[in-house]
Amino acid sequence: MKHERLCALIDVFENADGFLYAAVIRGNGRALHRLVSRVPGATRTAAFFEGISYALGAARRYGRTLRMAVNDAGVAAMLSKRQEVTSEYVTPFLVARALIHAYRRVEIVEPAAEEKTALGVVIADALASGGVVPQLPLWSTAERHSAA
Repeated sequence: MKHERLCALIDVFENADGFLYAAVIRGNGRALHRLVSRVPGATRTAAFFEGISYALGAARRYGRTLRMAVNDAGVAAMLSKRQEVTSEYVTPFLVARALIHAYRRVEIVEPAAEEKTALGVVIADALASGGVVPQLPLWSTAERHSAA
């Protein structure tokens, strides 16, 4: 899988329990890894940064070049260093930037319409099947929850 184009799709959804992030790692036209997790007590932006960190950690084992589709223009601008990071998000920003440096190249973009639809399906499936995992420590890139 060295030469395939990896793509990480990240989105955040709100439900009665707070925010959930969905992270999907795709390569060779199929999902290599999926994770939906609750982020209790977090803001939408904090949930995005947590989802991005998990996606970066999980995608690293599949390759060193990544296209990361983040469904929040503000968070994407912060990660791309086009917008100043507010003080409350400095730590999660630095964690995400450190993980980005583990790659040869990371392209941060807004997701296409079909990618947004795919993320919606992943989160709906996780909610319906009870596949939402509790908040996990960052170093456990959720291998036991991956789906090929």
